[in-house]
Amino acid sequence: MDVPPVGPEASRAPRGEAGDEQPRTPGERAAVEPSRWPAGPPPPPPEHALPLGWGAQPPPETRPNAWQTGTYADYPPTDVSRPLAAAPRAGRPEARGCAFGTLLIAVLSKLALVAKVFAPLLTAAASLVAYALIGGWWFGLGLVALLFVHEMGHFVVIRAKGLPASLPIFIPLLGAYVAMRRMPANARDEAEIAIAGPLAGALGGVVSLAVYQQTEVRLFLALAYFSFILNLLNLIPVSPLDGGRIVGAISRWFLLLGLLFAAVAFFYTHNILLLILIWLGGTQTWDRFSSRQREEYYTIPFLSRAYVTMAYFGLAAGLALGMVATQRLMILGGGPLGL
Repeated sequence: MDVPPVGPEASRAPRGEAGDEQPRTPGERAAVEPSRWPAGPPPPPPEHALPLGWGAQPPPETRPNAWQTGTYADYPPTDVSRPLAAAPRAGRPEARGCAFGTLLIAVLSKLALVAKVFAPLLTAAASLVAYALIGGWWFGLGLVALLFVHEMGHFVVIRAKGLPASLPIFIPLLGAYVAMRRMPANARDEAEIAIAGPLAGALGGVVSLAVYQQTEVRLFLALAYFSFILNLLNLIPVSPLDGGRIVGAISRWFLLLGLLFAAVAFFYTHNILLLILIWLGGTQTWDRFSSRQREEYYTIPFLSRAYVTMAYFGLAAGLALGMVATQRLMILGGGPLGL
């Protein structure tokens, strides 16, 4: 059995016929092909000398290239020991303006974050003071709590539908609101968001009435009465009240009936708030009827329309019964409100 050569002899192992050795090193190739190296291969530079036994030499030196002999050869070398010169100060006024703008944006962002956190607290405190001037501190605190329950009903459903919403913002003597940052997908979602507030407010009134039944503290009876009547009025089908947003899933023609009811109420009461409500409701009703692009928004299944209708009228009936019941208790009980 033939064994292939190993070690230094492997470089001279025969190929093909016996005794036919192929050149391996530049020197051997020069001996075989004298035309390529007339005077023999040049010796390698000292810095490129290879240790013996490697069996190869580096290629000969090449001619100077264009980089070494051209224009670049006259370019002065960089002194790395000397620090770089400072950049010119051109454009410094613009840079100062950009820095000031960045600082202003950062400050405004911080103020917006602080306002987002403290605005609900500050407005709630202002509402508490306003209601306390009417019925005392305990009455003001209870009414603010009931308004908070109402608005949290909206907030929870809005967030459950994946929509961004703000925390409740209170308006002294007018109520509160939750800012919905994006419109829902259709009228059914809008109706469910809108009806969640009066439903939570109705539950708050029921709890207040139950506490009165257990404690006979007339303050809770008054809170239950105001909770029922305020949430019932909020179901009037006029935008921007909750009722105006609910009836969009039933029929937009209810908005016209709501405007007519508000106009009649203003005729008898001459309340300026009703006039503002008619103006706001009229503009939003016009927008809901004139926008042809929103036809798909109001196209919902029949079953969805039916359950929204039953929920709306059922809640209105329940609030009306609660208002009548608490009013009767207030008349029969007599005496001032308080603990």
